[in-house]
Amino acid sequence: MSIKPIFLTLSPFWLTLTSLTCPAEETLPSLGLAHLTTVQGERLAFDTSFVGGISVNGMTYQKLVELNLSDTVKIDGNIKVSPTHLDQLAEIVVYAGLLPSFTTSTDEQFYMLGNGGKILAWDQNPTHLMAFQSNVTLITNQQVSLYSGTFYLPGTLQIFFGYRLSDGTLVTSSESINAVIHSPSFTPQFEAALCPFDIPKGFLEGQDVKCGYVAVPETHANPQGRTIRLAVARFPSLSEAPAPDPLVMEQGGPGGSTLDSFAMNFLDLEDASFQVFRQRQDVVLIEQRGTLYSEPFLTCKEVAQLQQEMLNFEVPAEEIETRQKEALTACQDRFQAVGINLSAYNSVENAADMAMVMTALGYDKFNFYGVSYGTMLAQHLMRDYPHRLRSVLLDSVVPLNVNFVPKTANTGDRSLRLLFQKCAADSECNRHFLNLEQVFFDTVDYLNQNPGLLFVKDQMGKPYILSFTGDDFMVSQIFTLLYVTSVIPYLPAIIYQVAGGDYSSTEWLLGILLFDNTFADGMGNSVICAEDADYTDADYDTTGLYPQIAAIAKADDVRERCAIWKVAPLGSYVDNPVESDIPTLILSGEMDPITPPSFGEEAAKYLRQGYAYTFPGVGHGVIGGGECPQSMMQAFLENPWQRPNDSCMATLGIQFATEFELPSRQGMRQLFRSVESQHTFWDAVKRR
Repeated sequence: MSIKPIFLTLSPFWLTLTSLTCPAEETLPSLGLAHLTTVQGERLAFDTSFVGGISVNGMTYQKLVELNLSDTVKIDGNIKVSPTHLDQLAEIVVYAGLLPSFTTSTDEQFYMLGNGGKILAWDQNPTHLMAFQSNVTLITNQQVSLYSGTFYLPGTLQIFFGYRLSDGTLVTSSESINAVIHSPSFTPQFEAALCPFDIPKGFLEGQDVKCGYVAVPETHANPQGRTIRLAVARFPSLSEAPAPDPLVMEQGGPGGSTLDSFAMNFLDLEDASFQVFRQRQDVVLIEQRGTLYSEPFLTCKEVAQLQQEMLNFEVPAEEIETRQKEALTACQDRFQAVGINLSAYNSVENAADMAMVMTALGYDKFNFYGVSYGTMLAQHLMRDYPHRLRSVLLDSVVPLNVNFVPKTANTGDRSLRLLFQKCAADSECNRHFLNLEQVFFDTVDYLNQNPGLLFVKDQMGKPYILSFTGDDFMVSQIFTLLYVTSVIPYLPAIIYQVAGGDYSSTEWLLGILLFDNTFADGMGNSVICAEDADYTDADYDTTGLYPQIAAIAKADDVRERCAIWKVAPLGSYVDNPVESDIPTLILSGEMDPITPPSFGEEAAKYLRQGYAYTFPGVGHGVIGGGECPQSMMQAFLENPWQRPNDSCMATLGIQFATEFELPSRQGMRQLFRSVESQHTFWDAVKRR
């Protein structure tokens, strides 16, 4: 069976068939007699007939319409079932194809609607069509209500529907419901500008790196409305004949700064490890909407100011919660007062930005690397803009069909157990740090009963005295440091150091954590509240966790923040796994406390050309794991249709140290990248 090469835009507008009222049959245009496809694949004309159409802004139903993105539509159908099929049990099926108008590709994409309106990729094999509605007893006039709302993306839309009998016989409309969806034109332009970060000696701005801005619509469905500016840094390839498809690299968080996280890796005379990514192609860093160097920068200074105000004082927990809610409300009010639409700072708009910026820079296809939340962004790109992607690299994966928020305690527990097991199995580590697990939790329990005092300074040298609990030690220090591959070997030494009353490493770390002013927590709130605030208490499972971790499993309930932030949730389709044939390299760190290897394995189930690897001894952000993962990434970029050689992984593992040392330059950069991710995942410091 095949479908004519007419395409549609399937995205948040495509939701469900239920709870909608169908029009009378006579008001719907005819879609002709059915096509019947037998189990053997023979296709025949059949006496079941179809009607269906689209109503725009309450007007008459038509079979073919032209409309704008802002128009409201209602799509309905009716099947006049053949007498030979009446009263039989069947499944309703819906399928379509996709070529959005924002791309010049002529490659066909096909989709089907699963149970509850889930958008799923379809390989055009009739036997693989999933049921949209199950266990339907066919009646003479079988009404099908497809959708009511607005479209999200421009393009040409064609919809087919029908039913499948229990013996596999498929009966579908021979003609389709069609719509041409327009949006006002918007032509993105790159505007050159000075780089917003310092250029070290030995590098030339305009030669080694080129910076600027691209204006994009705040809401892509309304391109004539408010615009925002995204900062861009482009690092030209070192090749004399660079490949035409660059590598785009994106940070996590959500809310982390891509430029702040990655730019200096390409401007370092002492550590040139990242230059491997410029050997074949250009590297492009795009500052995501709402983050540090883009405009606007959605950081809640009210929340940061409150945190610093409370550092030197013991404040009752009830007062902390009240004042935090007040600060977050004040932040939201400030953004709304200047016309910022906080609901527009979500992953779908973010993905549209990536495609638009690359168009403005003159690129067609590109390779995309994302770390942590950047992997979620990558999956949205794979779903909405697959034609633009040559390959994808997912580093520390968050699958779209897994809500990481209620699982954070479980993933942290897993990493801690692994650390203790590895130290116990290492003769030197076990000799120096005997009974590490017991010492750790004894220290947590002691500090929760008898908080320590820390002395830290902000960037201006202002001193603060902090109360330091066991929960702070467990989450703000050890959990955070499990992110950083270069620091993991020192964790047993740090644990023993704190157990002995030496808080110097803690003071060093919290001096970084508490006064980081680069994180866009407002953007992070918008992303998480639109996409991952739809969990319930039943999604928490503390079975088998360490008691100390189980006790704080719900410490950072983002639903409380979202009740204040009040952004529109994205449709349920964003929770569907992304199915794709795009070559994808999936990188997981064995020790990662937030995106464990099982997350990478889950994403890989749906990526037919995906290569998944777990790197021994590596934390969050595998790219920071040294030469081995970096060389495999570059090999993949050279030929993404071939699994990269992984022989170097045999040399990886944890070489435990007996004394704590500050991380290397590359390790510090990884730490700062991890700090930005940690803001959203565990907000433990707020409990002071």
